[in-house]
Amino acid sequence: MACSLPRYASITFGSDLTSAGVPAAKIRTLTEVLAEGQPAARGLLTAVTPVEGGPPVQVPTAGFKLNGAVLAPTHPPPRLGADTEAVLQQLGYSSAAIATLRTDGVV
Repeated sequence: MACSLPRYASITFGSDLTSAGVPAAKIRTLTEVLAEGQPAARGLLTAVTPVEGGPPVQVPTAGFKLNGAVLAPTHPPPRLGADTEAVLQQLGYSSAAIATLRTDGVV
């Protein structure tokens, strides 16, 4: 069977199996799923402008509604590492210790 698979288009293969009474469906990529209208119609994605500027990017919403409203981010996430110093300070690291971590390439 494995040597026969490359000959079939996935849609044909799925149809043949279904016709034979075997439950089957094509496994789609994320790009294929998001290209359909259903995710947009359900409000599963929202556009957010990146911190550094540029065109908006699509980010996922919570996937459900609260009192009929889509729960979505209102601003982009911080850049990678933007909060590192604040987090380390909250964990009790001194400014000198954080500077040492930076010098050593840890953060």
